[in-house]
Amino acid sequence: MHRVVAGIALSILLGACGDRQADRDEIPDWALESVPMLAVGDVTDSDSAVFGRVTDARLLESGLLAVADGGARAVIFFDSAGQERARLGQRGRGPGEFTGSMTLIGLGADSLAVWDPGQPRWTLIAGEAPTLSAEAPVSPGVAWIHAGVLVRGESALVPDWVPPLLLELADSLSELRFGFVDETALLWLNTDAAGREWRAYAGREAVGRITLPADLRPTQFRGNHVVGVQADSLGLEQVVVHSFVRPSGIGAAAGAAVPPSPDPQARGELIAAMRNAVVAQEMHYAQAASYTTDADSLAVTMPAGARLRVLDADSRGWRGVGWYTATGYSCGMMVGGIPPRGWREGEARCGW
Repeated sequence: MHRVVAGIALSILLGACGDRQADRDEIPDWALESVPMLAVGDVTDSDSAVFGRVTDARLLESGLLAVADGGARAVIFFDSAGQERARLGQRGRGPGEFTGSMTLIGLGADSLAVWDPGQPRWTLIAGEAPTLSAEAPVSPGVAWIHAGVLVRGESALVPDWVPPLLLELADSLSELRFGFVDETALLWLNTDAAGREWRAYAGREAVGRITLPADLRPTQFRGNHVVGVQADSLGLEQVVVHSFVRPSGIGAAAGAAVPPSPDPQARGELIAAMRNAVVAQEMHYAQAASYTTDADSLAVTMPAGARLRVLDADSRGWRGVGWYTATGYSCGMMVGGIPPRGWREGEARCGW
């Protein structure tokens, strides 16, 4: 009898694994070029840039590559040949000055906005020969969270099909942590612990998949390109742009989702739990000199029906999300590290 039950259980398990593998195999691979089309910060070349700490990088419509260097407190622009064309900003809190972990968003062919969480404020950079402009009066597209996933968007619009998809995938893709919505409204999701496999979703269906080089931290998906940061064994960073083969005509509809609005008590309980997670992480840091990615080890009591996920953590900081599994409503918190654009360190951010 026990052998029969065990056999049935094994058959079910193998069947489920087979279904997941079949689903995976049905997603077409979009071949990624192994050699980057652009790389800056190559320390083997004495004429190349050496970055202090890259906090973000973006390929603009004009073809310029913008790199936020947190060490230099500057945004550096490179052309398609990798030559530096402009360097804007310096350490400080005055106009045109930055405090550190800047993040970027493109605003057109040759314009972008810089989020400086230490101020906090947005600063505009515009023009074919980029120059610092005025402080932005409103926040452009920001990072938002749902079902325990942190997503960077290209605008303030959250596509209406994305939140239910994230909620649907929350249990089946246990390694799901980060996403990007590109300029064609495709949703890019990381689906493995190593951070290498990314799937592109359109209208709730996975339409493509790419595998990134090892240790590449993506900062942007744009058209047929992915921008990211790599560090060598000494910690010296390089910003690279890889191209991939994306079939023409693939995009997604971009109707606006309605922001979630849970009752104030549920929201307050989730925020309180995230603040408790901050305390628990600090206790862990005091013992291990690093923050942890193991949410269970923090032993934080979550509200009924809610879960805690640590998105990433190291000796410099951590980012985490708590969410209600029935609705996907999420609240995030970060300490140290690089704040998502529009976020402030130590401040709970909920929904979008």
